[in-house]
Amino acid sequence: MYPKNCSKGLFLGCFLGLLLTAGAEADFLVAYQVEFTSGQLKGNEEIMAYRLRDDGRPVWHKPVTATPQVRERNPLVVPDNAGGMIVVFEAQLAGGDLGGTKLVLAQRISAEGALRWNKGERASLVALRAEHPVAISDGQGGCFVACEVQSEDSVDIGVQHITAEGTMLWGQTSKDQKHTLIPVLLGRKDADEHHPALLADKAGGVWVAFETHLGGGRDVDLYAQRVSAPGRLLWDTGRKGTVVSSTRLLEREPVLVPGLRDSALVIFEAEFTEGRYQGDVDILAQRLSAEGECLWHDGERPSLVSSISVLRERHPAAVSDGLGGALVVFQGEYRGGEYKGDVDILAQRISSRGNLRWNEGKKPTFVASSQLLERQPRVVSDGRGGAIVVFEIEVRGERLAGARAVMTQRLSREGERLWNEGKKSSLVGIQCVSPGIAPDGERGVVVVMEQQGGKETEIVAQRISSDGQMQWGQTSDKGRTTDEPLKLGRPLPGSLTHPAVTRARLPQR
Repeated sequence: MYPKNCSKGLFLGCFLGLLLTAGAEADFLVAYQVEFTSGQLKGNEEIMAYRLRDDGRPVWHKPVTATPQVRERNPLVVPDNAGGMIVVFEAQLAGGDLGGTKLVLAQRISAEGALRWNKGERASLVALRAEHPVAISDGQGGCFVACEVQSEDSVDIGVQHITAEGTMLWGQTSKDQKHTLIPVLLGRKDADEHHPALLADKAGGVWVAFETHLGGGRDVDLYAQRVSAPGRLLWDTGRKGTVVSSTRLLEREPVLVPGLRDSALVIFEAEFTEGRYQGDVDILAQRLSAEGECLWHDGERPSLVSSISVLRERHPAAVSDGLGGALVVFQGEYRGGEYKGDVDILAQRISSRGNLRWNEGKKPTFVASSQLLERQPRVVSDGRGGAIVVFEIEVRGERLAGARAVMTQRLSREGERLWNEGKKSSLVGIQCVSPGIAPDGERGVVVVMEQQGGKETEIVAQRISSDGQMQWGQTSDKGRTTDEPLKLGRPLPGSLTHPAVTRARLPQR
């Protein structure tokens, strides 16, 4: 009845383990920052991790780090393809000779909540004198990390590949020969580099796009480079990288999206610094080949995604449209006229050839437009060439002025608003800000947020289905389930901030 050489008890144990592992892929993993506001730890900052079932039930809640004299902040999360996650975060030394030094650290947490690296005693050092990391999965249980690294004379972009075992694959030994690895560095010696973006290149390496600040930031250009699986720079432009866009405009905030035939799309904002349009900001895009060539308009200029003279289009976010193009979402602030100061959320789709697909290419589509201030869009794919957009709002005017909330709307590949008959967005959380989002694996989205209003900030979570229904809720005093997002609990006193979330993943068989 049972497999050969397998006892009844062992078989049942193996079967139960398979059930638990199979269910892990439907779970969600959250990390956030705790700032202690009282007691002996007052002022200290630590990173906590949380695991939720697909219905929002908590599984475990554990600290990622708790190191005295080190303030850990701003976590990012990446699935480890084994039901757990890798948490990448900033840290700052609070005392000693190196007090004030900033680090980028990482730790892996298993599906059961165990700390996997360094026997759970400490996190792994990714980069010294570094901050503002970004991270993506390598598809093999590890991750790629890029961050801003302070060198002797400038700020460079450091790139590192971390294996599932916590080994740093790239870089070199530091000058002090203490086995501290310096990541692969990108950037010019006469400039500062900021705001890196990452995209896996399907060959074991990674694309990197970043800002290059010249003249103390008076000129900002966009550059890119590819790093191979062994950690070598693939393009002959070296550490400087290939120019994506270099004009009199300030080109900023790059976003990378996969394109056709091993190419990548770079979406970014660009600000005019002089002339008639001084202060105006547009959204642009360029396509890069695997060899580092700019493919649109013969490499002479990028394509316009949105350029409305009355709007400052800023903070682009983007996902693939599944056809080699991208669906780009951004905020637009009115520069003058009746609506001066109002901020809306807009979107446009750009094809693999750099053509605008919506509204005959003449204008973007409004995702959310009202008397409220709609800002800071985040976006995930809906799995059908469209996207789910999550954004913050703020109330203007005398009544409820300053009140905040998080909203959401879904867009089709054709640019149609799909929820609430396209007439309005859906409320995710009242008095909420700073949403972190992840696809839920069923064409919906999971949102984690800071919720304000009490003495200390809470972390709350909500899951929205593909048809816009709120899936999780709190139980009211009368026993009814409401649409209010779940509170993740408070095992420690303090303010909870900077939440991040990912869906647990298992290796594909």
